[in-house]
Parts: sequence; C-alpha cells; structure tokens
Amino acid sequence: MLNFETVFDVDEGNVGLPYVSNDIGGFLGDHLPDQLYVRWIQLGAFSPILRPHSNHGDRLPWDYPGNADAIASAFMRLRESLIPYTYTAARQSYDTGLPITRATYLSWPDRDDAYTYNHEYMFGPDLLVAPVGTPGDPATKTVWFPPGTWVDIFTDQRFKGPAVRTLSVPLSQMPAFARAGAIVPRAPYMDYSTERPLTPLTLDVYAGSDGSFSLYEDAGQGFGYQHGQFSRTPMRWNQRRRALTIGPARGSFSGRLRRRAYRIELIGVRRPRAVLLGGRPLALALVLPERDADAHAYPSSNRHAPPHQPDARALSRSRPEIIASSPNSNRASSSWPPISVAIEAITGNRSVGSDSKKSWISS
Repeated sequence: MLNFETVFDVDEGNVGLPYVSNDIGGFLGDHLPDQLYVRWIQLGAFSPILRPHSNHGDRLPWDYPGNADAIASAFMRLRESLIPYTYTAARQSYDTGLPITRATYLSWPDRDDAYTYNHEYMFGPDLLVAPVGTPGDPATKTVWFPPGTWVDIFTDQRFKGPAVRTLSVPLSQMPAFARAGAIVPRAPYMDYSTERPLTPLTLDVYAGSDGSFSLYEDAGQGFGYQHGQFSRTPMRWNQRRRALTIGPARGSFSGRLRRRAYRIELIGVRRPRAVLLGGRPLALALVLPERDADAHAYPSSNRHAPPHQPDARALSRSRPEIIASSPNSNRASSSWPPISVAIEAITGNRSVGSDSKKSWISS
C-alpha cells in the first residue's frame, strides 16, 4: 500500500488534483511495524497534505515509543518548516494547474527513465523525493536522478544526472534531493503554523548552479488572494559570483510583515565575505556548525536529522549560516534596495566551481 500511494499521489496530480491526501498508515489495521510507520510518515511529510488516519489504529508518533517516535516527530517538524515552500507550490498549482507532487516526466518528457522509475516525484519545483517502500535499516532504494546536479538534503552528498543509483538509506533519513541552485525557504519551529510571524525565515541555498525562487505569501485565510491580496519576494542565486540576492516584497495583504530577518544556510560553499544592502555592508552574524551541546537539538550541519540521530558523515561538514534582516516594502523596487550576500570561496571545492583565488562582491 505504501508503494501504491507513492504512485497514486502523482497520478492524482496528473488529473488536476493538487491537494492529495492519503490515509498515512493505512485505514485498516491496528499497530504497524515501527519501520513501516516511519517510512509512511516520511511519504506524508513530502505530500501536499499529511493526514495520519485509520479506523481506530495507532497512527500518532507517541503510539510508537522510542526511535520510531523520535524519527516520525522529526519528519513532522521538517514538514512544518517547509510550509513556505509548499505554500508557494500551492499557489503555483492555483495559477498554472501544475500539481504539487509532480511526475518527473512532466519536466523531462523525453527521458525514458522518467516513466520507468515512477516511485519518485518532484515535490514542488526543486525537490526530488523517492520514498522508501521496503523494510530495512538501512533499506535500499533505486533512484533515477534527472539531468543536473542533485544534493541530498540530509547529508549534502551530490549526485550527477541523468543516472540511476541504488542507495542505502537509514531509517532516520529518506531519499530527498534539492536541485543545484535551489533556494528552499523554511519556517522557524512553531507549535502550529500561525503561532507567530514568519521570521526569521531560513533560506537553504544549494550552490552549484544559478537558481531562483519567488516566495508567495497571503493572509492564510479568506479569499483575498483571488483579488490581488498577496505578496511575492524574489530571490536569486548567482553561481559565478557566489551571490544571493533577496529583492523587496511586492504586493500587500492583511497581516503582512513590515520587516523580516533571514537566516541563510549555504550548502556547497564556504565562508561568506559580506552581506550588503544597497552596496553597503550589514551587520553579519556568521554561525559555523559545531556539535550541539543540547542533545535534543538538531546538529547544525545536519539540520534535518531527528533528535539523537545525527548523521556522522555530516557532522564534519561546514555549512555556514548567515543571519541578517531586511525590510519588506509595498513601494517601487527602488524604495528598498535588495539584500545581497557575497560569498568568498576559501577552498578549491570544484564540485561547485569555486576558485580559492577569487571572490565576488554583490552589488
């Protein structure tokens, strides 16, 4: 059933149903094996709607004490953090008819493997997801990588496509990959999505290619979005200059933030040289990852790992983070200059084309 639902999510999107919902865990049955429960939650975490549901069966994390509870809860928190990304994908579905869970052949229709490997899909425009449907810790999963470079969001490992790879996947992770150049926004932790304003907003920037993202926001309720009551914030990553540019928000709606702080995680580059606003330096807080003193916190270099389940391969990686703040504006683009981040490459990391002898300054 788990493997069927992976294909079913995509098929429903193909017939114009972007808001797909499954009975996560299955409608019938009581208590599931721990591994099956966790893998099903992982599928739900990267579905348009996460809905654990059954006919009086055990479907909530605390029904599975121990490791399964910790991992399932972490994936639920990961899903919650991705709401800015998913909500933007939902608006794209509204505007264009593209589903949130998209068959890979919608983007690569001329590739035979896009039809053959149908137990994977694009989640929104920039995330490739291949839920695990077999037992094992680790379990094996065969993944087709479309053309381009894809970055494992849990380990930062890079895969070059087009290619087929068989992966060994621990229970604490799942095959989920960001397209090189992707800018993936994530919300701060909240008990529910409207508990407090969406600030600071984390941007996961996956270097390796040029990329862009236009963050969509509205009031979250009502029908004002049908009458122009929303905003979009443009973001661009320039790979040659190692520069991230965040433009001013365009548009307005009730409750829109007037100022926002950004926390920027740079994957595939080293040390930021400067943060500029209109060509002038901003105060910069640079956080280099270390082992977390709090055992319940996510390791900074493996932010998607559940508590007590750090990935040893990722703990040694350097993932610089930048904290900066920028105003939003309804005015013309010249009213508030964009916020830009310039990156100085300090090592010869050829996988992302860096050059230890050069640096680039944003303007």
